[in-house]
Amino acid sequence: MEINVEVFDKKALETIDEIAEKSPTIAITAAVIFPMLKAKLFREKAENKQANGSKSPELHTHGFPFAINELLYSGKKAKRAGWNGKDQYIELGYSRYSTNDKSIYEPGGKVIVFHGTSGVQVGWLASQGDMLAKDWIVFD
Repeated sequence: MEINVEVFDKKALETIDEIAEKSPTIAITAAVIFPMLKAKLFREKAENKQANGSKSPELHTHGFPFAINELLYSGKKAKRAGWNGKDQYIELGYSRYSTNDKSIYEPGGKVIVFHGTSGVQVGWLASQGDMLAKDWIVFD
């Protein structure tokens, strides 16, 4: 069965909106579950392509600890295969503060920087869905 990601996203949002009218609590749960389901479908699609002889780099996905320890700390960028926005990724940055017109970097003060569709967010906090997802890949 071929899954159209755009149709899946649209239907998921419609479903969450319908649920929200009846129960906001259940809608929040659905908002967490749908991206995880999308990631699972994405992996299954990649596995099917590989089983049929097609090489699929998307198959090599990992959990959040791998993204931090093996990618970010190695100077690479990471993203989730399940993220909707084009060119969204995270990378390791350094925290700093300013005093008397001087910018001072804190020793060991590392932060995760998120590059998204609406700009850069320094000190990004991962959602539970992001932390539990198994669809983290290298961003090229």
